[in-house]
Amino acid sequence: MVDIKLDKQLPVVQMNFIEVKASLIAGAEKYRGILVTEESLKDCKIMQKELSKTKTILDAYRKTIKKEMIVPITKFEEQCKSLIELVAEVEAPIKEAILVFDNEARETKRVMAQEHIDKLATDLLLNDKYSSRLIVSSEYLNVSMSVKKVKEDIEARAFILQQEQNQEIENIQIIKNTIETVNKGIDAKISFEDFETEIKLNPVINVIANINARAERIKANELKAIEDRKAKAEKEVLERIAKAEREATEKVRVEERNVRIAKEEAAEVERLRVKAIDDKEQQEERLRFEDRLKAGTIEIAKVKEIDRQELGSKMVEHAKEGLAKEKLYFIDMKIINATLTEVKTLSQFLKDNNYKYETTNKGLM
Repeated sequence: MVDIKLDKQLPVVQMNFIEVKASLIAGAEKYRGILVTEESLKDCKIMQKELSKTKTILDAYRKTIKKEMIVPITKFEEQCKSLIELVAEVEAPIKEAILVFDNEARETKRVMAQEHIDKLATDLLLNDKYSSRLIVSSEYLNVSMSVKKVKEDIEARAFILQQEQNQEIENIQIIKNTIETVNKGIDAKISFEDFETEIKLNPVINVIANINARAERIKANELKAIEDRKAKAEKEVLERIAKAEREATEKVRVEERNVRIAKEEAAEVERLRVKAIDDKEQQEERLRFEDRLKAGTIEIAKVKEIDRQELGSKMVEHAKEGLAKEKLYFIDMKIINATLTEVKTLSQFLKDNNYKYETTNKGLM
């Protein structure tokens, strides 16, 4: 291609800028500070139109000169674009062919790099976690990067991953040993799975510290539980002793009560025996008293001329005479296990024979 030769001249635009500016400043002074009032409104509108006209003239002049000066630049740009199109038309098929070749070369390098990665992952015993990180870098596919350099970079990365994997295995073993050690002193065992996620996020020293801290908490809780069980057992023993003492005291109290009741029952039996003797004597006295009352009643009934009041007085006097001969008694007795019929019969008998009595209590057995 022939070298491009340019005969260029920078556009030069000269104007009497200072003179025009001074003229505009001087002309503008007569408009500065003008107050718009109702009386001056018409003149102010004329002034505004004059200023707007001057502004329009200046802007139109600017656009016209710029349009004239840009014509050679626009023509130059169009010429360059046409030359570029000529070159691009010839370049396109060559570029496409080169791209096909480069893509084949890239694919060849990609396959080579992947094969080398697979071999190293096997030789270095990388597990899935670390071998998955050993991938074909986009830099390996650059034409400028040689096969030797690609292999060297893959090997360097593989060895770093192997070291990381070995360090992780070692850390895991350290953590497992730590867990095994702390589990010897506690009943509620710690499992490796409890810290498996934490291992991925924190340094091994922090994980070990957390394991020891958890073991201490578990141990403290277990010791407290032992103390609680011990205190509970001691409390139960004391309660059983107190219960036995209460039962012994209650037994003594019951025995004393039984002795007292036996004595009271014996006294009651003796009292009833004495009372039975007294009751028999009183019964005999009552029968004799009833016979005298009946005899007095018959004698009073024979005197028909005496009125009822006099008869009553005579009966009372007769009773007093009979009572004066013998002592009077009262009986406080309690009827036990009597039917209602028997109670009524006894009550009627007492009434029929003029015994005075009162009921102090009654009820069902």
